[in-house]
Amino acid sequence: MRGSETGSAPRRTSRSRRIWLVAGAFVLCVLGALIFVFVFRPGEPRLEGRPLSYWLDGLEPTVITRFHSIQNWPDQKFRNQTALNSWISQPTKMHDRSLEVLETAGPECLPILLARLTAKPRRMGTGFLRRWAYTFRLVDSAPNRVEEYNETEIRRGQALTAIVFLGNRAAPLVPQLSAIAAEDKDDAVHRTASHALFMLAPDEFRRVRAKR
Repeated sequence: MRGSETGSAPRRTSRSRRIWLVAGAFVLCVLGALIFVFVFRPGEPRLEGRPLSYWLDGLEPTVITRFHSIQNWPDQKFRNQTALNSWISQPTKMHDRSLEVLETAGPECLPILLARLTAKPRRMGTGFLRRWAYTFRLVDSAPNRVEEYNETEIRRGQALTAIVFLGNRAAPLVPQLSAIAAEDKDDAVHRTASHALFMLAPDEFRRVRAKR
């Protein structure tokens, strides 16, 4: 009996080692994929040596609310006056620098902007995590309404900021924006696309609205 137990120990050790090797290989594959996607970003245009998304992430978003008003940032709540002052004093240098770089953006950037503008919200994003962290006093500020204003909404607003900034250079997006604006909806994507269409081609916007 004792010999049988002794003989099974090496087999258990060998099996555990194989499990750890497989788990390690899986983790390495996931990390490699993440590095490939988020660092090299295959197929994404690069401006001044950085992917387009880097510059878009530096823009202030133009958020179109459900009441069709415009906000630069989603509603925030703050734990104290110090946290509010810190938020207000956030520098705008990155926003200005991003706009400066976008001056050189070409038509190859437009598909990325359209993809951001029409992206579906994630079920659980950084907004939810920040609200959780705020509840447990890990951070001093968080979005007021995570369900409505999450990172997808901010990214959509940053795409809108870029499209409006590009102006006539974003005109090739008008047919896609017009098709979205013509839909009988009133969700975040529809509101944002309608606003972009109005800014780029007001006559087309009025034509679409007249048909609804």
